[in-house]
Amino acid sequence: RRIAEVRALSKEIAAQNRSVDVEAVVTSVHYVHQFLFVQAEGSAVFVDGWGQSLKHLEPGVRVRIRGVTAPGEFAPVIIQPRLDSVAVTSLPRPEEVNPEIAPSGKYDSRWVVLEGVVRPFAKGIGSAEFNLETSLGSVAGTMIVPPSMEELQQYVDTKVRVRGVTGSALVATTRI
Repeated sequence: RRIAEVRALSKEIAAQNRSVDVEAVVTSVHYVHQFLFVQAEGSAVFVDGWGQSLKHLEPGVRVRIRGVTAPGEFAPVIIQPRLDSVAVTSLPRPEEVNPEIAPSGKYDSRWVVLEGVVRPFAKGIGSAEFNLETSLGSVAGTMIVPPSMEELQQYVDTKVRVRGVTGSALVATTRI
């Protein structure tokens, strides 16, 4: 009944498709790839909405989520959700990212604020992709429902404060 309980599950238990019934605030929705992030009581989680329209959702909407758990790639997630809007509310206060703690994955799926210099934008599928040079190093970013690419170019090489949801990822390289 709480996001913190979902996040605390082991991969083995999460893979058992345990029932979930939680309320949380939507912090990000990717309409093209059909997923969202939600946060409540200081915990956040990825919700896979594949196969359904998420057009009725936007950041700042409180939703009731009834679905099941899955192990996810980094941490447990919610899949096969039934998403009912409950109320319009405000986004949680964004957390300042501590560069010493960031590599631990503590900020995964959370609403944060990060400062850095914007690098050139590239058009993604339903988004704009960019890198932000920060005290953490280079952070890859995705802007969902961006303004025009021409409008975004004015921010290249500019220092900005960005609010958004963080995701943890493993990047592997191979030497040939």
